[in-house]
Amino acid sequence: MNIQIKNRYTNNIIIEGEYNSIKECVVKNKANLCEADLRGADLYRADLCEANLCRADLYGADLCEADLFRANLREANLHRANLREANLREANLREANLREADLHGAYLRGTYLHEIKINSNQIKELLNALDIRITEALKTNENN
Repeated sequence: MNIQIKNRYTNNIIIEGEYNSIKECVVKNKANLCEADLRGADLYRADLCEANLCRADLYGADLCEADLFRANLREANLHRANLREANLREANLREANLREADLHGAYLRGTYLHEIKINSNQIKELLNALDIRITEALKTNENN
């Protein structure tokens, strides 16, 4: 089927061709997806290692179990994206919008997170994805 991926700002076609799915199109063109409009795209388990998705609109996209190792997601819109179990190790998420994104089980170790946007209820999920655990200090009984 003919698939087009457009620029999210200008609506100009970035990529066009015959592909079996949007996922196949994205994976085969991952080096050239800056500012791509990929809202709601099904990218489940996609191999997006080192993909250039800077300023891409991935609102509501399914990136569950996707491999985004060293991907450039700078200023990307990942609002409400499913990033469950995704590998984001060493990815660039500078200034990315992660509000309401599902980060359960995501792996973010070594990821660049400067000025990301998240909701306060996502902090625990984000810390878990960074492999940071917070434990409450045990109170000592001064009488013992």
